[in-house]
Amino acid sequence: MFLLASLQLERIQHCLSVANLRTALQDLPSGVHDMYESAMSRIKCQPNGDLAKPILVWVAYAHPQASLLIEDLRCALATCIHTCEFNSDQLVDKEILISLCCGLVTLNEIGYVHLIHYTAYDYLRSRIASFCEDPHTEIASTCAGRLLQCGFHNMDSRSVSAKFIANPLLRYSHKYLGWHLRHCKSTPPIVISFVQRCKSYPLQEHSWGLRWDYLSSFHVAALFNIPFILESLIAQDTSQATRRTGLGTTPLMVAARYGHVDAVNILLNLQCVRDTINATDVNKRTALMKAGYRDHINVVYELLKVPGVDVTLEDDLGVTALMDAICFDQIDVCGSWHRQFKGLLALRSMGRHRNKRTACATL
Repeated sequence: MFLLASLQLERIQHCLSVANLRTALQDLPSGVHDMYESAMSRIKCQPNGDLAKPILVWVAYAHPQASLLIEDLRCALATCIHTCEFNSDQLVDKEILISLCCGLVTLNEIGYVHLIHYTAYDYLRSRIASFCEDPHTEIASTCAGRLLQCGFHNMDSRSVSAKFIANPLLRYSHKYLGWHLRHCKSTPPIVISFVQRCKSYPLQEHSWGLRWDYLSSFHVAALFNIPFILESLIAQDTSQATRRTGLGTTPLMVAARYGHVDAVNILLNLQCVRDTINATDVNKRTALMKAGYRDHINVVYELLKVPGVDVTLEDDLGVTALMDAICFDQIDVCGSWHRQFKGLLALRSMGRHRNKRTACATL
């Protein structure tokens, strides 16, 4: 009821005369869907109606767990769709951006942008398809352009946090580019260019505390799971496939940690990668540990096929890969190791770990 009233108020507040108001009241749609249709019609009739389209794309297709700031949105709309470069001269006032959406988009008091109601997501996604064939490609291109323009392909370790503060949309781009790429119909050219140029791409994980690691193009191709870029890089220089970062991370560890089985298999086709299957990072964690910890069962299967993989290795806290799986109730992973190694490691680990239920389920 409140949603419908809000949309109806949005429609009539622009009436300039009593006669206009009477006409608008007589023509008011009675249902929410009809009000959405009415709002879209009014958007199209505006002189700058086309500017509302990318706003709707961003708000409807941004990561569902992300809070999109109005400054991020302004930055996205001031980015050239051809060069993917941000131009501050193209920035539009935030009140104008919201008004262009005719009530479908709201701005709260702390600067976050939302659709007016959750029902608007399904409606808009059905309508956006008529003017934007691949929303995720559009967003991913903007994110990659932002990362490139802000120098994230070759970052100085002292300036990451300062960059986030000074540059709108940069934090969103860094955090969610990979998610948008997984939903793209094809890899945008600007993303390919960005990955190939990466020499020192910053990445932070909880297991490293507050430390940043810096990734090469090999690592980033594995991070974003882009097989053809990874294969191209391998063809140029196979030795880089086992390159370690400052925190000891290999491309295989990155692919395993994020569950990218395609990238894992490409890397495992290389003898040099198989020979270093038990390599550890600064926390003495292997690719197998990283995959098991995140319950990436398909990656675990592939890693367990490699001759010489050591499932008994312990990290700097004395925890094995299976102990991690037991701790987090990952029965599929535990079962995989039990079938492979007759439950020996499970028996060895069970007495040291608090979660007996999962351990027993593997035996």
